[in-house]
Amino acid sequence: MGFENFEAEPGASEQAGSSTISPLMTDRDIAKRLSFSESWVRQQRSNRRHGRPHVLALDPVYVGDSPRYPREEFEAWLHSLLQETPSLGENH
Repeated sequence: MGFENFEAEPGASEQAGSSTISPLMTDRDIAKRLSFSESWVRQQRSNRRHGRPHVLALDPVYVGDSPRYPREEFEAWLHSLLQETPSLGENH
């Protein structure tokens, strides 16, 4: 899927300008971090909820009607995905 260029932790530039990082991530945060659209994140959540194939294997926490994702769970998921996805330059 092309995730080999993502960092497991947010870079300093993402943290600059914010003294506190929320423990919960929005669809927008996830989309921005993965360089996908917010609609992709929503579709992934729908696919997961309805038992269809999906990549984003995270369960949201709802704050009212708004889905949020625990940052630690997202980072762990991304890290595991990066471990599973071979780099383009590797020979197998």
